[in-house]
Amino acid sequence: MNLKSRKCTSCGRSPVSVYWTFKTTAYCTFRCYASSSAKLLLLLSTIFGAFFAGLICVFYFTGVHPAIYITVSVALIFGPIPGFVISFLGFIYRRQDKKKPRVIFQQEEIVEAAEELICFICKEAIQDKQERAIIEPCMHEFHRSHLASWTAENYNCPKCETEIEKVTFVKRS
Repeated sequence: MNLKSRKCTSCGRSPVSVYWTFKTTAYCTFRCYASSSAKLLLLLSTIFGAFFAGLICVFYFTGVHPAIYITVSVALIFGPIPGFVISFLGFIYRRQDKKKPRVIFQQEEIVEAAEELICFICKEAIQDKQERAIIEPCMHEFHRSHLASWTAENYNCPKCETEIEKVTFVKRS
C-alpha cells in the first residue's frame, strides 16, 4: 500500500510519515503516535520494569561477578525509561487536544458575488472564481486552501481572532 493513500491511525490525516509507519498502524507525527499509544507504552514499560527489577535481584543473589551485575543492572534499569517518557508525553498531548475546540466544516455552497475581498492570510485579492472559506460567527472570507492550513494549527479567525465555530466552503458565481 502506498504511504500517500494511508491515513493516520490517530487523527485520520493523510499522508502519513515514513518514520511513524508500521505494519498495522501509521501516524502522521510523533504527537499522534504518542497520544494514541500512551496507555500501552505505560503498561508495557511498567511490566518490563518490574521484570527487570526481578532479574537484577536474581543476578545479585546468585553471586554474578560485580562488573557483569552492574552492566546488566544499568541496562535493565534504564531500558523502560523511553517508554515512560513517550507515554508521559502522550498523556500531555491528549490533555492538550481535549482543550482545543472542534472546527466544523460545512459542504460547499454557491453564493452570489459580492465586493472584492482580500485574504488576510496571504494578503492577496480573492478572485471571483477562486474557492473561498467563510468563518462563522465573524463571517470573514479567505482562500479555501489557506484557511484549511490555518485551521490545522489554529482555532481562531486570522483577522479578528474570534473562536471559529464553523467553516463553510463556498464558490462565488
